Amino acid sequence: MSRLLYDCLPAAIRRKSLLTDGPPAGSDYRQRYLNIALRALADPSLSVLATPNPSTILKLLELIRSEFEALLDALSGGSQASLCPQSFGPPVSPARVAWLRTLRGQPACLDYATLWPDLQAVVTWTGGNCGLLVPKLRSLLPPQTRIIEMGYLSSECLGTVNVDVVNNRCLPTLHEHLFEFVEVSDDEPERVPVLLHETEAGRKYSVIVTAAHGLYRYAMHDLVEATGYFNRTPTVAFVQKGKGITNITGEKLYEHQVIEAVEQVLRERGMTSEFFIMLADVEEMR
Repeated sequence: MSRLLYDCLPAAIRRKSLLTDGPPAGSDYRQRYLNIALRALADPSLSVLATPNPSTILKLLELIRSEFEALLDALSGGSQASLCPQSFGPPVSPARVAWLRTLRGQPACLDYATLWPDLQAVVTWTGGNCGLLVPKLRSLLPPQTRIIEMGYLSSECLGTVNVDVVNNRCLPTLHEHLFEFVEVSDDEPERVPVLLHETEAGRKYSVIVTAAHGLYRYAMHDLVEATGYFNRTPTVAFVQKGKGITNITGEKLYEHQVIEAVEQVLRERGMTSEFFIMLADVEEMR
């Protein structure tokens, strides 16, 4: 899928990619991350990172920190050069390698702000549980880097396009798909679907898609929120997968409610959390 998406990119964007031959091939994911890390470290002019899940960006930096000596050796053409069997294209600048060597033994300095100070944008998911990683990601970026919402998309369809990267407002792809929205409510479980222009800002909906490529009234099992308008067209944001619900005694506790509650407590107490989990205790009904 990564290769297919790369091949569908406009040629102008592919020419700017550090991965000149497309995403690294093979099923060894650690090797793929190493190849990407090596290409990125070689070029100080990296300006945009784009990947759906912010955890990918954090994983890449984690690997750079743990394998920094081996990556440096490979950049210098040493015994670890086999880390990246693909050709680099332009040669690695000796000045760049020399500067990277000054960061040895300083893992705290190995962040995106230090390694790529000209980074202008990170395009990734910021909604749902991906939003939990955004504060940590923000702390690793240069001050000027804008975090841009990638939009609501899946293997079934491209659901929205970000038309306002300053405020991250995303328009549904109404020229390609017919969307129906069923409001999430405990009061009326059998609500009638509404169309895009009938949605109301601040309300949450499950999504049904009809698409030109064959899906017909396909239940995405996703929840989105109507967030406002771009001119006269409603904008929407992904909230959570629709099956992330606990219902022990009819209370319907949603994943996004748990996330919002934990985020509120963390803010009030001045704390951060990289991971948390809530489990339903059916026997104790809590």
